[in-house]
Amino acid sequence: MTGFVAGTLVHTEKGLVPIQEINVGDRVLSRSENNEEETVYKSVLNISSSFDSIIFQLCYYNIKNPMSDLQAQILYLAGGNLIWVVKDEDGNIIDKWLPVENIIGGSQVVLNNGDLAEVDGIQEVLRTNNKNVGDIFDILNDRPEILVDFSHDKLEYYYIEHLFRTNESYRYEYHSHIEHNFSDKISIMVGNYNIKVVKEYFDFFEVRTCPQPYTRSVYNLEVEDHHTYFVGYDGILVHC
Repeated sequence: MTGFVAGTLVHTEKGLVPIQEINVGDRVLSRSENNEEETVYKSVLNISSSFDSIIFQLCYYNIKNPMSDLQAQILYLAGGNLIWVVKDEDGNIIDKWLPVENIIGGSQVVLNNGDLAEVDGIQEVLRTNNKNVGDIFDILNDRPEILVDFSHDKLEYYYIEHLFRTNESYRYEYHSHIEHNFSDKISIMVGNYNIKVVKEYFDFFEVRTCPQPYTRSVYNLEVEDHHTYFVGYDGILVHC
């Protein structure tokens, strides 16, 4: 079943609301399924949830921002979720819905204000020895890159690649979009050894010869008429 993990922000008439806190009757920002009409608020008709959905990470950024101000945003969602893709990775206009796992880095998706965002990449979240924690593996460098904490209906992620480097000296600038605390768009989340979830991950880390996908409960909304809504701080258009 498709859907988004707890903590994912939904654009509503009342502002940004974590998806697990949406109720039937709430009005969410929506747009026609062919992305041709103006954005309007539509009522939520039903809320569904499912267990053990394989989770993917979608990383993207608004291409209108100056290069010096680019700040990647991240969504965590189940496979099969349909996202409106405006341009493919070669810059060709395609204007169609694609499952998240079929979207290629460099493709462009539409935001709620009409801007375009470029997809930096799609990766499958992997299982760790903590049921509430998943990780993203840097295949090229053969080491973990991002640690994701899904516990307590919140969403926090940490860049941890530097913990697995040796004899190197870097100045690191990490950021994290904390979905459950949206008063601040970006919070600095340095993946250091003093953070409990990071320390436990590092202390018990084992090389996995056959990594398994991370699964988690997800939530989805049924929206009247348009069957679409916007998720994430910047608001990506998704299909119910």
